[in-house]
Amino acid sequence: MKHIIIDWSNVCHRKNHWKNNNWKDESDFNTIKEILNLIERNIPDPDDLNFYIIFPHSGKNFPSSLNFSAGLDSVTFPDIADKILNNVEIFWPGGFNLTEKSPQHKIDKFKDKCPAKKNNPLHSCSSPDDLFILWKAAEIGDIDNTYIITDDKFGSEKTFIRTCNQNDIQSLSDLVQLCNYYSNGNLPAVLVKKGKEYTWQDIDKKVIRKNVPFIDVFNKLMDNSVNIISSKVITSDKSNGSQSIKAGQKGKKKTKSTITKT
Repeated sequence: MKHIIIDWSNVCHRKNHWKNNNWKDESDFNTIKEILNLIERNIPDPDDLNFYIIFPHSGKNFPSSLNFSAGLDSVTFPDIADKILNNVEIFWPGGFNLTEKSPQHKIDKFKDKCPAKKNNPLHSCSSPDDLFILWKAAEIGDIDNTYIITDDKFGSEKTFIRTCNQNDIQSLSDLVQLCNYYSNGNLPAVLVKKGKEYTWQDIDKKVIRKNVPFIDVFNKLMDNSVNIISSKVITSDKSNGSQSIKAGQKGKKKTKSTITKT
């Protein structure tokens, strides 16, 4: 099996009709299917895939009826959703007590612990989806068959992990400690089906504390261009599948695709 972790907001910003998808009707879910199909075409030997959609903390680009800020936690999707989401897991990354918008005295305490100036490591605390994506890759524990779909360079995360945390991370709890952990009511959550409805369920705290090979997987991801596929490749008219480029880098010239568009 191959595991495909999708930076959903990053991917959706490649096209306007993707960005404005509200996950409400059949048209919205056909758009989701379109995105997953385009990603599948760029995965080597895509016979058995499992997708992991990671939403941003902001709540954009995911079901408006499941928006945390609106206080709504369940929704009924159209009938076609079950088939489209059959091999898809959907996560919300939670939110931290410390961000770039926190009071200055809290930011100063962070800078005392992590005086690094390169790539602004505090930005990692404002992007819980990026940290969650990296943790999820480690939690899956099969780096040779795991791919991340994003254009993110993970610059602030590199400093946050390698300098601020001195590569001493064994769990999700360790990873988010410098961000003063998750704020009340903002634990990471997974979308689960209960009856005919989909609802958010907090990730078990045991999973948050569980040891994973984080540093090993992180280093392999940062050093290996094969495991990170650019969102630009997914939306390119010249994409012919099974071609990967490291996030933030330009890909090599590709031959014209022979795949019929959906």
